[in-house]
Amino acid sequence: MQKRKYNEEVLTKGDLADLKGLPKKVNLGEQKRRISAQVEAGKAHIEGDESLGKLCVTALRTSGEFKRATQGFHTYPARLHPEAARLLLEALPGKSLGDPFCGGGTLLVEALIQGREVHGSDLNPVATLVATARTALLSSQQLNELEALFDSIYRTACASLDNKKRIFLPSSILKYKDWYKTQCFEELAALFDATRSVESELKPLCQAVFSSLVVKYSLRASDTSNKVVYIARKKGAVVDAYADKAREYLTQLRELQTLVPPGTNPADITLSDARFLRFHNVDTIITSPPYPGTYDYLPLQQLRQAWFDLDMNEDSEIGSRRSFKSKRNAYEGWLKDTDDWMASAANALAIGGKIAIVVGEGIQAGRSLKVAKPTMNAAQRAGLKFVCSASVDRKDPATNQKKIEYILVFEKSSETPKNILPKHDLNESRGLGAKNSDIREIRTFSSREHRAEDSEIRRMRDDHQDERRMRDNQRDERRMRDDHRDDRRMRDNQRDDRCMRDDQRDDRRMRDNQRDDRRMRDNQRDDRRMREDQRDDRRMRDDQRDDRRMRDDHRDDRRMRDNQRDDRRMRENQRDDRRSDRRSRDDHRPETMQAKKTRRFGEAYRERHEKTEDARDSREERPRRRFGDAFRERHQENDTHAGKFLKTTHGKRGVFDPKNADKKEK
Repeated sequence: MQKRKYNEEVLTKGDLADLKGLPKKVNLGEQKRRISAQVEAGKAHIEGDESLGKLCVTALRTSGEFKRATQGFHTYPARLHPEAARLLLEALPGKSLGDPFCGGGTLLVEALIQGREVHGSDLNPVATLVATARTALLSSQQLNELEALFDSIYRTACASLDNKKRIFLPSSILKYKDWYKTQCFEELAALFDATRSVESELKPLCQAVFSSLVVKYSLRASDTSNKVVYIARKKGAVVDAYADKAREYLTQLRELQTLVPPGTNPADITLSDARFLRFHNVDTIITSPPYPGTYDYLPLQQLRQAWFDLDMNEDSEIGSRRSFKSKRNAYEGWLKDTDDWMASAANALAIGGKIAIVVGEGIQAGRSLKVAKPTMNAAQRAGLKFVCSASVDRKDPATNQKKIEYILVFEKSSETPKNILPKHDLNESRGLGAKNSDIREIRTFSSREHRAEDSEIRRMRDDHQDERRMRDNQRDERRMRDDHRDDRRMRDNQRDDRCMRDDQRDDRRMRDNQRDDRRMRDNQRDDRRMREDQRDDRRMRDDQRDDRRMRDDHRDDRRMRDNQRDDRRMRENQRDDRRSDRRSRDDHRPETMQAKKTRRFGEAYRERHEKTEDARDSREERPRRRFGDAFRERHQENDTHAGKFLKTTHGKRGVFDPKNADKKEK
């Protein structure tokens, strides 16, 4: 159900009605196949030069895969087999070759390999693009430059896809977006954007490589069928295929350079109508004009027309299938077009040159459209002499009916024969009956006895004129209605384009708003994170500062205890020094009674004081182990105050002082 709904959307979207390109059927699981082999040939028939006819029959019977140089590059519908082109070139020698319907350039490539001067033209711009790419003769430096261009396009497309770059595409391309899967369309758009930015004389070759992928990676079954097929594609399949096709094309170009003789001029390919050729005085013309009612060459390229914005002059196409379906006089138009392009080809052919025409019958409404006799008559009217005719029978795979394919060879002699044809042949070839000639003969024999018949003839002629006028008026009305319908369609398309542009603008705005919202939320989140980081930094710095302060306090405590210990040691040392001095003096003088009393009192106090200091040291150790640094600081402060008190108290009690002792003795 989902696939059916998608197909209905494809049917309703896109202006494909004029191109007859709407998909009529959806085939699920069907695979695209490229069948290059022709239908097997049947019975052969030869007229004229038998030896040349046998070579032509051999050319008609060639089939199968054939890849040489650039012949396998880029598909093109209804191409001439390369081996058949080579055989025809060998059968019709000459220095120069012209092909009014060059198509994909099969004949031109084979002529270059034989070292001929090559001229080609076609009304289809896609055909001239493919033919130009196939016949490109490049130097080693140009090949290296082309390889660098391919690599640059590939890298640019990959970067655009990775960065999700927004690519502007014309409405002509977006109209056919439903003919592609989303991933394939995005990759083709990236390659298209990278290709159109190239500024080089080799840009058409890059466009040709891109053109070879346009139909292959769409939903179309092939270049000649608008049936829809669905094939699974991996991500990156299109850009990888572009790189592979570019490498393959470079290999084919290098092979072509080795096969073409040195000094061969590049091919001259022009976008022009075969009825107005731009090349002149060529030795040989080999061409294959469109078979009547078989293909619509220009509408088949609607996808490439959209991507490259090509101007397809569809009204000038010769023998298109749509004209035979829509016009009653399409066969007469094809006969007139055959006369015109044959006259132009005869003017472009040098005297003594030969022209070979590969043409086949068409089938319309179950009946064959004859081509051999009208082509011979057109050649005779153009002043060409018949040389030979070779034909083979084939079965049309679509209708299973027999068709005849011809190779007609003519020669331009020095003397142009007079254009004399039997009246019945001329009228039959143009699709006219014998009534007009009968009417003219009856009119020439009008007399008094036949006035009644003449009046009847005049009335019949007037009736015919009235009928023609009525048909002309009806045709004019149909054209006017068609013009009105086309105008409505154009206005509808313009309205749809405006709506689509508005939708795209709204989508862009919505995406921009969403992006701005995301950015704002990201900025807010970043701000919160930054503030949290700053708060964490402040906390960390505060912790570090507290750690430093604690370490500084510990260090100061240790220093203070060390200083106190050093002070005690210094006082002890001073006391010991004073005692030793006093003892030394006492040893050298007689001891008085007062000195003895003083010495005894001093020794008793010293012993008592030493016991007091030992007890104090033991009291100092116990709280240090028991309560820690806080109690130790408080205890040190108490010791300090106690020391001051002892000094004052001991001084009052009369602690031994050598200086005072001396004074008292005196």
